[in-house]
Amino acid sequence: MKIRFHYKGYFICDPVVSYKKGEIHEYGGEWDIDHVNLNDVDKLIREIGVVGEYKLWYICPSFDIVDGLRLLKTDMDVVRFINEHRDAVGAEFYVEVKDVEVEDCEGEKNTRRGG
Repeated sequence: MKIRFHYKGYFICDPVVSYKKGEIHEYGGEWDIDHVNLNDVDKLIREIGVVGEYKLWYICPSFDIVDGLRLLKTDMDVVRFINEHRDAVGAEFYVEVKDVEVEDCEGEKNTRRGG
């Protein structure tokens, strides 16, 4: 399975949920769905430069970000993720950190509080 991480961005709900700014990292290898666990996911997230606390979200297959966003936090969430992605070719993850620096319309930097 191919996996893609969206990070260094933030969620807005105006009027629908979307993830703004940020970067995308596509994991270069194949991910074995039967070996997914929270520790390995955390290692991958740390490898792309995420530090501190974060929330990890994914999109359920056949849904979009508005209807299919799910939190991946517990072992039960991992079991649900595995069951939902058993036949999927890829997975989209969104990393939400507590504070994200964003630019306003005038180009001034502000800290957006999240998480």
